[in-house]
Amino acid sequence: MLLSGMKLPGGGSVSALRSLVEMEAPADLTKFLAGFQYTAPALAGDPTAIERIAREFCEDAAFNGLFYVEARFCPHLLLRPEADDGVTADDIVEAVLRGFKARRIRRREKLFLTLKE
Repeated sequence: MLLSGMKLPGGGSVSALRSLVEMEAPADLTKFLAGFQYTAPALAGDPTAIERIAREFCEDAAFNGLFYVEARFCPHLLLRPEADDGVTADDIVEAVLRGFKARRIRRREKLFLTLKE
């Protein structure tokens, strides 16, 4: 069980979850996106977790020697409409930007952001 109280799919083990969200071989977009049904709800409505994921996304890219990456996400899919927590789509975008900027500041890297609606 996660800290959020959500149960892990596939019997509750991390290895079962990993088998649902990690791809061992290239596949089509539908198969790639299928794993998000398990990961997105665990992050939804939690700007702190989303900021951390954004920072770690940049760290992973740098660790793998990438000089250019594009992060695409839909802030509305990271909201919890059933929760009355006051988190908005703008809060989600700001959390992602803070995560990106935190990585840049720590490593003194250049960061170019383009926001598209």
